[in-house]
Amino acid sequence: MKPLSLALSIEWDDCTVALAGAGIDHGTESTAIELSARTLLDASGGPQASRDALALVQQALRQAGRRLDEVERFYVNVGPGAFTSLRIAVGLVQGLALPGNRPVGAIGSLQALAATVPDWRFPLASPDANDGLSSGCPSSPASAGAADSFVGQGGHAGADTLPWLLCSALDARMGECYYAAFLCRAGHWPQPALPPAVGKADDAAVAFEGLRRQLTAEGRISAVHLAGGGFGPNFEPLRAWAMEVGQDAALAAERRPGARALLAVADVPDAPALMAARDVRPLYVRDRVALDRDEQRQLAAAKLAAQPAGR
Repeated sequence: MKPLSLALSIEWDDCTVALAGAGIDHGTESTAIELSARTLLDASGGPQASRDALALVQQALRQAGRRLDEVERFYVNVGPGAFTSLRIAVGLVQGLALPGNRPVGAIGSLQALAATVPDWRFPLASPDANDGLSSGCPSSPASAGAADSFVGQGGHAGADTLPWLLCSALDARMGECYYAAFLCRAGHWPQPALPPAVGKADDAAVAFEGLRRQLTAEGRISAVHLAGGGFGPNFEPLRAWAMEVGQDAALAAERRPGARALLAVADVPDAPALMAARDVRPLYVRDRVALDRDEQRQLAAAKLAAQPAGR
């Protein structure tokens, strides 16, 4: 029986808590427990996240008929994302885990999006399908070189064993997005192919297309999938690129790094080791947290100019 696990994810506009294991099957939609502040409490992330998160934790435990001291491990969305949300999430999970000396899994938001793509769920690779896969997350930021290593360990055996390329993008506010790319196979930890970065949607689209062209030309990927709010209406260059590669940007934008996704992506044999709660830190890829007044005016003017005539 899998250990009872609790995950917390706080985003710009939502807070989610998920509970799995010990008889709770988070891989089955009908029996999964995931609660959302936006839908359940008519609330959102941001300043109210700490209150909402604790309420959701209590309700999830009640729904499962479990106590907090029965939770054996915790998972938290460490970002990139909203600075305040990340700090609150990490602090809350540390507070929940420390009294019982429970371990914590730090899951990146861009990586967690892999579990929102249908190909993540099926077909699951057999345990010995890729014995050469390294355990855990690479110790340094990866680039296309990671793709060489990943595919070189058995990826050319056939189309069904090739990884698929996940292009993740999330709203970073200030007219920018967080983005990264991963090589994914069902039942395995997503391997970084493009390290997390922050920039304009144009920058992300250029980076994604360059990587896609390279890996496609070399026959190293079976498909391309997109996920995250960075493919939403405010990021037209990424939406246009999605159309060019035959993907549905609207569907991609609906995929979120919620608590259920954290549990799903962590539930693989080669996931990174859990750590002591005190060692968990948010993942920041941006130094600045706000625009100055001139930049705010420029951004507002750009948005106004981008609106269709007559609106």
